[in-house]
Amino acid sequence: MQAIQAARPVRLGTNELAAAAKVLGMTTDDLSTALKSGKTLAQVASDNKVDLQTVQDAIKAARTDEMRTQIKQAVTDGKITQAKADWLLEGLDKGFLDEPSFGFGGFGGPHGGNGFGNGPLAQPTQQNGQ
Repeated sequence: MQAIQAARPVRLGTNELAAAAKVLGMTTDDLSTALKSGKTLAQVASDNKVDLQTVQDAIKAARTDEMRTQIKQAVTDGKITQAKADWLLEGLDKGFLDEPSFGFGGFGGPHGGNGFGNGPLAQPTQQNGQ
């Protein structure tokens, strides 16, 4: 039985887009164009004969690196304490902050978002489910 993953489109930031494009063997412009034309990330991966999980892992790694950088910068800028940064980094290490729209409450992007920019949307994919 097929089920549609209950995910909403996720905006890919510059680093995430670059990471995905790299594993897909594409330029960021080509990937951005494909996503903006309505293709899903799964379709682009399939077209390029790359396992979707490989692309998702690259995006997650880029997102994690960016979050680490933003947390450290927030301490440097005096927006959060080192103790809060340590707590956030521990949550990141444990996988608690994997949600791409997770806000850090006080720093990051507009309206408390994660600050990953307003890149192209990666469309939800269909996956087998029970």
